[in-house]
Amino acid sequence: MITKKDKKTKKFKVGRPLVFESPDELFNLACEYFEWVDANPFKKAIVYQGAVSNDTEKLQRPYTLNAFCIHAGMTEDTYRNYKKKEDFFEVTKTVDSIIYNQKFEGATFGVFNPNIIARDLGLADKREVEEKKTFSVDRKEELEKFLSDNGVDVKNL
Repeated sequence: MITKKDKKTKKFKVGRPLVFESPDELFNLACEYFEWVDANPFKKAIVYQGAVSNDTEKLQRPYTLNAFCIHAGMTEDTYRNYKKKEDFFEVTKTVDSIIYNQKFEGATFGVFNPNIIARDLGLADKREVEEKKTFSVDRKEELEKFLSDNGVDVKNL
């Protein structure tokens, strides 16, 4: 039986056990994932004048957090929880930086589609244009001019 004294002096484990016992274990698995991605490019059939060749073109895969998590046997939520742990903070920041850098450089040099990578990295140029026109309803002539300037036939109103 657990007494009050036991609760004060002992730490009881709550929750499921960690996937990784140490930051080194997580980093080694990340390196294993990066090596696998580099060694296994996509293969695209070469088409010349409508004919498909037996040759293939090798296309580099981008590193992704989602694919790394699948490789590591964890969810992205679990990975985010590791980021919150003090002893895993540096390793997760390094993994994130490697993934970011590989995508950014790949997009910069035309290896990856720059538009897709920019959106993925949060670099997309977002512009919102809002135009407001206000007028007084009491001014019939002003309203009719505004409507006719915008292609509305005011004679049939």
